Amino acid sequence: MKFFYLFFATLFSASTILAQNSPSETTYHYPRGTLTKIGTASWGAGGAGIVSPLDATAGFNNPALRSSYQYPFYVEIGKRLPTEGALDTDTRLDKQKLLPAYLAISRSTEKYGISLAYARFYSYRELTVKEIPVFNSFSQEVENSAWLHELDVSSLSLACAFSLKPSLELGASAGINYLAYNEFTNVSRPSDGHGFGYQLAIGAIYFPNEKLRFAILFKTISAIKFEGSEDYLRIQNSVPVDTSSLFAVVTSYESMLGFPQVLSASLSYNLTHKWIFLFQVDFEKWIGVADGFENIAQFHSGMSYDLSSRITVMAGYFTQNDPSKISGDYYDQNFFTAGLNLDLSKKYTLSLSVIDSNLLSNKQPDETKDLFRQTYISVAIAFHL
Repeated sequence: MKFFYLFFATLFSASTILAQNSPSETTYHYPRGTLTKIGTASWGAGGAGIVSPLDATAGFNNPALRSSYQYPFYVEIGKRLPTEGALDTDTRLDKQKLLPAYLAISRSTEKYGISLAYARFYSYRELTVKEIPVFNSFSQEVENSAWLHELDVSSLSLACAFSLKPSLELGASAGINYLAYNEFTNVSRPSDGHGFGYQLAIGAIYFPNEKLRFAILFKTISAIKFEGSEDYLRIQNSVPVDTSSLFAVVTSYESMLGFPQVLSASLSYNLTHKWIFLFQVDFEKWIGVADGFENIAQFHSGMSYDLSSRITVMAGYFTQNDPSKISGDYYDQNFFTAGLNLDLSKKYTLSLSVIDSNLLSNKQPDETKDLFRQTYISVAIAFHL
């Protein structure tokens, strides 16, 4: 009987000490593929993407771009094709259908443009990492780590543009972002939640003459915080000197999906009335999100050519550099984009586009295998008044 009294007294004392030292765990996630990355092609027209099938020379979501407002109604659907990973991981990027990917209602006059837009990004990933050391029953074992990652982000934004004078256009946009997140692994607790954030952007476009166009954009997206409340027992992956801290009861945790501030500068040149070329640089700066991310630059180039009064073809290139300082997943990629616009009639325009990283080399200097390769396809239709 004394043994049981001693046992319960010891257990109560240990639980009291743990309760007094219960930490709050914070996890940061980098939004690969959401809002600031590849998405689908038309997001550059008013959502949050790289290139628009309606205008291959579109700036990075620059609200001052008047071509973003020229269609009273625009809708796009998109899909990412199944993709396999590389290196020592087996990653599947599939189960992604965007219905819709982008939806916009716009109004445009000679002096101004206004648009209400909805954009959605859904991502589902399965990852298996082989031979990951984990602790099981206080003995180190080697087993495979299974990982499921599901991310659903929606954005509702209002944008407007105004012609200050024939050579200068200004624009601004504001929006609300909603995130639903779910992650599960067999070596740690599940993480899920949802939350809201905001986005703001201001831009300007200057036309010194008929051939040149300079554009600048500043965009900030707030980090989306989502919390979980379930208690869980975490076993640390190393044996400390003080064995009393081997176990830590985490009574609360919060996760932040962080986004960088973006300063974008671009130059487009009309070689002829049919040929248009673009070069663009995006500077991404991380503020108050996590020390594990570094400030980087993304590069874009593109061209469009009018085959006829009804057909326009486009092609482009952009980088997707990973800002994570500690990532071992090699997410740096080089993408090729292509698009086709077809005016079916005076009231309807059909757009087809593809974003692909299979055609270009995506190898690290010290690696022999390809990195992640992705392919997006999208179909869009625009209605004219």
